[in-house]
Amino acid sequence: DAIEAVITVCPTASEWLVNYLSSDGLRYLKPYLLESSSRDVRQNFSQLLEKTLSSHIKHSGSSEINAVNGIVTHLVEMLVRDVPDNVKFSSQYFWSLLMFAQMGPPQCKQLFKLGTFEACFQFLTGVPLLEAAEEGDKNKQKQWTASQTREFGDLHALLAYLILSCDTKPFMSHNTVDERVPSTSTFPSTDLEKMPTQVSTLLYGPLASLYISETISACREMNSSLSLIIEMLAQVSFCCKSFSILVLEELMKQYNSVSSSELKNLSTLLVELLCISDPLQNDRLKFVIEGTKDLGVDGLLDLVQNNQNSDSCRAYQAVKCLVTASSKCSAVKDHLILEPTKWQWAVNWLKSKMSESSYWSPSTDSVLSNEDSSTRTFQRTTSAQVTLDEANAILAEFESDKDTAMDTNNDTDESQMKVDEKDWDLDSIDP
Repeated sequence: DAIEAVITVCPTASEWLVNYLSSDGLRYLKPYLLESSSRDVRQNFSQLLEKTLSSHIKHSGSSEINAVNGIVTHLVEMLVRDVPDNVKFSSQYFWSLLMFAQMGPPQCKQLFKLGTFEACFQFLTGVPLLEAAEEGDKNKQKQWTASQTREFGDLHALLAYLILSCDTKPFMSHNTVDERVPSTSTFPSTDLEKMPTQVSTLLYGPLASLYISETISACREMNSSLSLIIEMLAQVSFCCKSFSILVLEELMKQYNSVSSSELKNLSTLLVELLCISDPLQNDRLKFVIEGTKDLGVDGLLDLVQNNQNSDSCRAYQAVKCLVTASSKCSAVKDHLILEPTKWQWAVNWLKSKMSESSYWSPSTDSVLSNEDSSTRTFQRTTSAQVTLDEANAILAEFESDKDTAMDTNNDTDESQMKVDEKDWDLDSIDP
């Protein structure tokens, strides 16, 4: 704090410190930022480094001077040379790079020039980004342990932030008056840079599916960086059919297969993607709500029916995801009208699960959650009651338009998934 107080108000002290760290001080980066077994040491040093760089940029107005560039260059070189041997202590290292990127668009551009983006991707996956990416290259993918990947939250955030600094409009498959997802605010359109080759190669080339898989898997355990990752996936999906398809396919595959205790963040991501208002929104809604037989992926409504007994927590979270999305976006609710029988079945199933327990204590909700439970068995909670009330409200709105909704459903293409009246008999819900 004392050092920060001095360098914040004194340009001379700030310049001395950044010059020292770029010369003799470089030898301290590895032991104090990456090798120390003390988290406090690594955290304090990373904060000192961040304050040093941000104060100097504040005083000088630029990070392109030799001293700053020398420090950042050394950090990027450590990614290949030192980080692989110290993965379990690497979170503060990635935080330092992320903080530098967040100092502004010029700093993002500087990181791109230094090869940070492709170095981060290769570190994460083991696959070189700028070489010709054949299918066989994916077999070289690194396999990190769960304890190691927990250190990579800021690595994923750094990649996402760098992508968000780029202009995606030239790669959109559909025209729109908006250049960005209206809800995003990290980078105004006026601050966007032309997308570097390494970014477009990743997002729109053969390695896109690998990156998306890694990112969505990381989302399941993220907390602090989740919103940044979601914003990036939403922004690149906006008006881009190829990327949108890859994201939804991977997301729904994981939603169908991973433990139900890991679905909470995936639901948050799913809601945001469903609420993107662009020419592709109806395709997203159809894929997520109805599923696809070609990939063997259940939509959210089928997940309720197919998991009602074996994994009621998954079934409940599918209902809650649809309720949350409907409350945020009328287009989701409008699409549910096309599946009135399935939606009524899902609501009645939740009502039956709630009635199985006559009493629950709201005080237990802090330790009892259907989103975090590892038992796969639904529990009655205050949150579940709220979800049921909102689901019933949506159902009530359908009643007034029931005839119209059924007519619309009958007019859809014969190739669409049809309701098996026996499977979706409202009296067939197992208690």
